[in-house]
Amino acid sequence: MNLTQRKVNETPEGPVICYEVTNRAGLRVKLLNQGANIMSLYCPDRKGEMADIVLGYATVEEYLASQRNMGGVGGRYCGRIAGAEFELDN
Repeated sequence: MNLTQRKVNETPEGPVICYEVTNRAGLRVKLLNQGANIMSLYCPDRKGEMADIVLGYATVEEYLASQRNMGGVGGRYCGRIAGAEFELDN
């Protein structure tokens, strides 16, 4: 497994780092340290052709500007609303 990292932007909260992890089979994922956003996940299709299977933005700047948490591992309030509940269909 190979891990690389590079600074891709700077925000008031600090640097934005893009981590890229690749395994021996060629599976490759790119993650941002802000929100653990998954930028891309390349894996082989049935013919062995590599393709990005993540619905997301093309650039780091789009992730930083978005309010939608596209590609985010956890939501904005993930684990922070203690005792939350709702009723569905009675």
